[in-house]
Amino acid sequence: MDFKALLSKKVAGVPIMWIILVVALVGLYGAIRLKPAADTTDETDIPEGDTGGDGQPIFRANEDDSSGDSSLDSSSTTDTNAKWSRRAVEWLVANGTSLSMASGAIAKYLNGETLSQTEGVVRDKAVKQFGLPPEGDLATSNVLGYQGPATRQGVPPVTHTVKGRSDDTFKELAHLYYGIDNADAVTLLMQANTTVTAPFAVGTRIRVVEYRTPRYYTATGATRTLYAIAAKNGTTAPKVQALNPKIVFPVAVGHRVRIR
Repeated sequence: MDFKALLSKKVAGVPIMWIILVVALVGLYGAIRLKPAADTTDETDIPEGDTGGDGQPIFRANEDDSSGDSSLDSSSTTDTNAKWSRRAVEWLVANGTSLSMASGAIAKYLNGETLSQTEGVVRDKAVKQFGLPPEGDLATSNVLGYQGPATRQGVPPVTHTVKGRSDDTFKELAHLYYGIDNADAVTLLMQANTTVTAPFAVGTRIRVVEYRTPRYYTATGATRTLYAIAAKNGTTAPKVQALNPKIVFPVAVGHRVRIR
């Protein structure tokens, strides 16, 4: 085909040569327009960890910054007396202590106030379960106390001040002062301390009376009542009743009643 003849032809009155020239110019213009956009994409598509053109790090909005604020993280895990108190009260209530008793005992303990016998028992339960509060050394004054071997604080009759776990029951005190911890010795101490219950809180004062070998009287037909037995043996009715708290008088003939 004659190329010159082709270029001389017209389409809709317009020479084909002009049409080809216009198409070429439009294509060139489009290529120029597209190139900057491609270059911009290349410049900003920087792999993670690289820096920008000014040497500054590139940060992304969705990047997981695991470093965070270390002080904030540590404060959320630091234990405090308030957290300890909340745990203790919740646990005590869940295990049968009333809310008023649990919250009152723990609050008084943390404030360094004197606790009652019952409050001391509640406090010791909490300490045994959760350990000592994290703020302040309260163990030296009013919690559990000395945990080594108990020591005698005199010769009976004497008042014993409870020091810790080794002297916080009647049985332990009976063994400490009398050398025996049988039912007679334990009962003797219980009768002398009717207002306290074991285990005793640190600081509780226990009256340790002089121990005497138990003595019994065998009831007869004529001496079966509380007062008759007491009079017969030179003692008083209240003392005989205290030595026999589970016995109902008058007793049956032949029943042994403790009189000392």
